[in-house]
Amino acid sequence: MNEIKIFENPEFGKVRTAEINNEIMFCLIDVCKALDITNASNCRSRLKDDGVCNTEVIDSVGRLQLTTFINESNLYRVIFQSRKPSAVKFTDWVTTEVLPSIRKTGQYSIVKDLSNIPNFRNPAEAARAWADQYDRADKAEEILSKEKPKIEFYNTVVESKDAVEMSAVAKLLNKKIGRNNLFQFLREKKVLRENNEPYQEYIDRGWFRVIEQKYTTPEGEIKINIKPLVYQKGIEKINRMLEA
Repeated sequence: MNEIKIFENPEFGKVRTAEINNEIMFCLIDVCKALDITNASNCRSRLKDDGVCNTEVIDSVGRLQLTTFINESNLYRVIFQSRKPSAVKFTDWVTTEVLPSIRKTGQYSIVKDLSNIPNFRNPAEAARAWADQYDRADKAEEILSKEKPKIEFYNTVVESKDAVEMSAVAKLLNKKIGRNNLFQFLREKKVLRENNEPYQEYIDRGWFRVIEQKYTTPEGEIKINIKPLVYQKGIEKINRMLEA
């Protein structure tokens, strides 16, 4: 049975975490409860299978239960499914408190085994202990630095309450793909028509809304330009397509 670490927040309650196969995992039912998602099974069906596993935990009355845990990538996908106004605050709590707390110690408690406490009266052992601590801290900072763009992307998208232009989407995704190349990519994937108008299927799914802009040609002819705007859900879906 994997060791369970519980993090508690006055607003979001308790969230259980575990390290499974050297990866930080979060209890799905706890995350759903914190984000006011009532159907955890439906939420689970929208996640990537390779980031989901079941592990045994002891419940509040001492029974052994098989519980679903999800990795960090799926955690963000769950956050996207939440309509709770404070979902952004939950993301901030996880990324600024929970994950750094785990990574900077490199384990789930400061000391798991009292027999492993260094003998600080021994200069060589004390020096090794301090070196190990700095090494763990450096690695943690390196991980957080690498993941900062991903965290910022999810925070920005979650905070977005309205549809945004494709140029803004290209900047948000941070995939080194410009607006025109993103249009081309979505045309190739049959998400957009040749005139960059979304297929009705994707409008119905809540990815886009369309606005019409009138303009006058130098010859005095009035024409209509179709402009797609992308919702939060569409941004996430496009991001997944680019990662595939």
